Amino acid sequence: MAEARHAAISGTLDIIRDQMERSLKADLIKEAQKEKYYNTGYMIILSSDGTCLYHPRSEFMGNKNLYNAHESVRNLVNRKRGLFKYKFEGDLKWGYLVYNKDLDWIMWASANEDEILSKITSVRMHMYVFLVIISILIGIAGMLVAHRIARVANEISERMKDIAQGDADLSARLPILSKDEVGDIAYWFNEFVGKIEEVIMSVKLAAMQVDAATQEVASGSQGLSQATQEQASAIEEVAATIEQMTSSIKQNASNAAQGREKAQSMVQMASQSGEAAQELVRGMGEISDASRKIGDIIVTVNEVAFQTNLLALNAAVEAARAGEHGKGFAVVAEEVRALAQRSAEAAKQIKSLIEDTVNKVNTGDEMVKRSGESLEQIISHIQDLSLTMEEIAAASSEQASGVDELNRAVSQIDSTTQQNSATVEELASTSDSLSNEAKDLANAVGRFKVSGIDVSFQGENVKAASPEANRKTGRATAPLSSGDGFEEF
Repeated sequence: MAEARHAAISGTLDIIRDQMERSLKADLIKEAQKEKYYNTGYMIILSSDGTCLYHPRSEFMGNKNLYNAHESVRNLVNRKRGLFKYKFEGDLKWGYLVYNKDLDWIMWASANEDEILSKITSVRMHMYVFLVIISILIGIAGMLVAHRIARVANEISERMKDIAQGDADLSARLPILSKDEVGDIAYWFNEFVGKIEEVIMSVKLAAMQVDAATQEVASGSQGLSQATQEQASAIEEVAATIEQMTSSIKQNASNAAQGREKAQSMVQMASQSGEAAQELVRGMGEISDASRKIGDIIVTVNEVAFQTNLLALNAAVEAARAGEHGKGFAVVAEEVRALAQRSAEAAKQIKSLIEDTVNKVNTGDEMVKRSGESLEQIISHIQDLSLTMEEIAAASSEQASGVDELNRAVSQIDSTTQQNSATVEELASTSDSLSNEAKDLANAVGRFKVSGIDVSFQGENVKAASPEANRKTGRATAPLSSGDGFEEF
């Protein structure tokens, strides 16, 4: 940065020197146009490389035609100073050359020899005096101009050096003591310093504002960081609670699924029991039908026993009629009658047992029917319970899915919160760094003295002095003293 500032200052000084040099050269050329020696004498100005800067004849102006066309001119230019006799375009001439090292110019007074010889005595004396005076005046003018330019350049260089080193009093101005080019240089230098002063004031104000803003950002970042950390802690607690809810809901879903499976198994078992009861009802019906058939058979047996008993009675009657011959037949008839009676008694007992069995079968059939109805009701309730368990399982599954999504969302929120926390910390660090940079900038530009504002950092406070405060303390834009400026001549 220092090298760049020095380069800029050097460039500015070069521009100023060039401007002053051009002004001086233009003034000298104007004076050369006024010079007339004898009847046809005139002033010539050449550069050391032979370029003609002034000649009464325009064809020689701004080129080397004069230098290239005449050997005598080349010889004189190479010698640069002294009194010489030479021939130019057939005429003998006398010339007196003076070399100005600062301008690198050869100023050449030329006159025809015959004009000079016509008044050789007086003219020679006058010429010598004139040439000496001209030489002295030119030398003095060159020294004064060079001194004046040097003083201006040195003063500007010192001011530029102060600016480059950061210790300049930007409220001071160069005095404008003339209305020529030197005065213009002082004026425009003052304008240049004024612009720099405005920039420094703007930088100081910006540094104040940046520091204040960074302090506010740092304070806000600290509060936001604390809030973010609290939010992250709350989100972690919510995430833990959701994890517990997820586990409970999944356990409920698993229990509901198991209950649904058991209910379905109970429905199947109840259905099988219902089918067995229906089979039992059918078996009891068949037993009842068989019992009725047995009863019919017993009735037939009773009828047979009754007929047998009648036949036995008839046989006994016939045996009695037969007398002795019928005694054996009577015994047989008695046995047959007794057997018929026992068969009838047994048939009565069997009938009684069958009737009792039929009654019990009917009772069992009623009980089985009622059991079947109860089983049907149980099956219906179990089916309702199974549907309810299925609904509970489906709802638990949906809840588990929703809680999983909620858990993922909370995880994303937690991740975002962590990122926000890291971002807030980075923002706070950046704010601190920016605040330090603003302080460094204010301290750097605070070395410059300006008329409108004074910025200084003390700890965390920024102090600014307004122009009114400067006026109260007696500070104002002060020009340089006459001793520090330039003399008019």
